[in-house]
Amino acid sequence: MVDQKTIESLINLIKNHDLQSIEVQYGEHSSVQISNRVPTQALIPSREAPLDVSKPHLDASASTALPDASLVAPLVGTVYLAPKPGDKPFVSSGDRINKGDVVCIIEAMKVFNKIQSDRDGVVKQIAVKDGDTVACDQILITFDS
Repeated sequence: MVDQKTIESLINLIKNHDLQSIEVQYGEHSSVQISNRVPTQALIPSREAPLDVSKPHLDASASTALPDASLVAPLVGTVYLAPKPGDKPFVSSGDRINKGDVVCIIEAMKVFNKIQSDRDGVVKQIAVKDGDTVACDQILITFDS
């Protein structure tokens, strides 16, 4: 059983180190996971202005394709493109992804943070390599919406 003081210490650790989540394993069958539930949109800003789809666009000179979107790193760390070494990558170029799909993991201070897509789309390019160190707001993946 985890006491209140331990939980408060874990919460402070998340806040003080700007972490998304932390999980602590106690024995074989017991663990505690605490997440900083900031909305994905706030964590992974788009590089493009939102497209207003509520009004039809009648400008014939405008492209009918939606603008490219970029998924950026919400924190500094090491990026992993697969769940574990040797596994199939979370996504590849040409894959269709949905909002909420895990696209990579960023390890920061021994904590593995699942990075989720903030929109639907098709992966255009993966801009990082497995094991790269990434900076906050560095482009990870571009995709067509």
